[in-house]
Amino acid sequence: MRSKEENSAWRCAAVTKDPRNADRIKIICRNETEMKQIKEVAEATAVVGSRVMRDQLYLVRVDNANRSRVLSADGSILPGAIEALSAENNVQIAKIAWLSNKDSGKAYGSMVIYVTKRGDAQKLVEGLYFDIAGESAYTHTFEPRAGPVQCYDCQELGGQIAFACKKPQVCGKCAQAGHHHKWMPSCRAKVRALWRAARVVQR
Repeated sequence: MRSKEENSAWRCAAVTKDPRNADRIKIICRNETEMKQIKEVAEATAVVGSRVMRDQLYLVRVDNANRSRVLSADGSILPGAIEALSAENNVQIAKIAWLSNKDSGKAYGSMVIYVTKRGDAQKLVEGLYFDIAGESAYTHTFEPRAGPVQCYDCQELGGQIAFACKKPQVCGKCAQAGHHHKWMPSCRAKVRALWRAARVVQR
C-alpha cells in the first residue's frame, strides 16, 4: 500500500485481532476506496493457507414486496432478480432472502436484501420505499429475531454452545444421556419418521 500510495508513512486506520480467533485480523479503513485497494493488495500478496474474508453486508427489510417479481414457482429467487432490483434502485445487492411463508400463496410478502454499502442501506431505510418492477415496497431496518440459545450436545437452553459444552451428551429424541440420536438406530428411526410426518403435514 505504501508503494501504491507513494507515501512511505501510510498506515491504515486500525488493525484489530479477533478475541475468539487469534488467526483472524480486521483492518479498519477510512473509506470505501481505501478498503478496495487494501483488499486487492491482500489478495495479491496472501500467503498459502490465508484468505481475505468477504465484504461486510448490510441488511434491509422490505415489506409488501410483489412475490411474482422476486420468487419463481418453486420458491427460489428468480434468475436476474438481484441484478434487476439493483439497477432499479441504484444500489448493489449481493443477496435476497424471502422472509414470508413461501407456501402461503399470498401475492405479497416480506424479504431481506443484503447490500454491499452502508450508504446504500441508509439511503433505502431513510427513503422508506424500494422499487420492484414499478411497484413500491416499504423499507425498514432489519432486526433479526434471536431466540433462546440451545446446546445441541446437552440439549439445555442457555448461553452454552455444543463445541464448548462440558456436560454429558443427551439424545435430542429420547432425552437419555450417553448417546446422540444420529448414532442410536431406534432414535434415528423415530427422527426420520417425524421428518416424514412433517413433510406430509406441510403438503
